[in-house]
Amino acid sequence: MGLFLLLSMATAVFLYRTEGWTLMTFGTISLVLMAVAGFVDTLTARVVLEPESIVIVRNLIRREYARMAFVKASWSKGESAALLTRDGEWVKLPDVAAGGPSMANALRAWMAK
Repeated sequence: MGLFLLLSMATAVFLYRTEGWTLMTFGTISLVLMAVAGFVDTLTARVVLEPESIVIVRNLIRREYARMAFVKASWSKGESAALLTRDGEWVKLPDVAAGGPSMANALRAWMAK
């Protein structure tokens, strides 16, 4: 994400210096803004397992769920881990740590306590 941010910034500066304010320059500046938002999200995304709850931070939004609200932890290839609530709703976790299988195993151990 950081590389995309740097490349889009360099492209925006190059386009502004060579062509001035054109639609292409504005489009590239919008890409820079989206890259900044993605970079900030990458730095702030986290999953915190507390003794009686789980805190999930994604897209700068913090959500906290009780441990007893979940019945199953799962993952699938190419996807991050997810938790199944007692209501049948899946809560997808952000991609953090080593990956899906290890995160799902950690969640299963946390739920078993």
